[in-house]
Amino acid sequence: QIVNYMKQFKTAVPDVPVTTAVKYEALIEAKNHRVIAACDIVYVNFYSFWSGYHIDQALSVLIQEYNDIVNLSGDKPVWISETGWPSNGSCANGAAVPNAANQERYLREVLEWAASQNIVVSWFDAFEALYKDGSEWCNVASHWGLFDAYGNIKPGPARVLT
Repeated sequence: QIVNYMKQFKTAVPDVPVTTAVKYEALIEAKNHRVIAACDIVYVNFYSFWSGYHIDQALSVLIQEYNDIVNLSGDKPVWISETGWPSNGSCANGAAVPNAANQERYLREVLEWAASQNIVVSWFDAFEALYKDGSEWCNVASHWGLFDAYGNIKPGPARVLT
């Protein structure tokens, strides 16, 4: 369905690049490669945390997954539309532990790698989300931000970004 919408938009507004953001695990499936074909810029969400990888593997997994999509995309640019790591939570996701040290490390490693390769990356999330009440899995949803909910940069991201 999304491919049809993208084609309709391209027909109506041919000079505007079209994309949609899709998580890696879905986009890598052969049945979804038509989404790549419909995009002018390929946006992909990569989450080593949600895939349960240890922080020691997180960047290498991201790089491998990114390269998988680049190989499928031909000459189209591939942008990281979302990636991140939660700074807190009540339990691990496999080997992925949500804590401030891991968020800082992942942020540093991703930004250094992306800059060295000239890759566009968007971090999820800018701000902690107070409206996420902690009832979600392991209470990580409100802890992805680089800034707290009041606009103060968190210590780990501050060390990376300043």
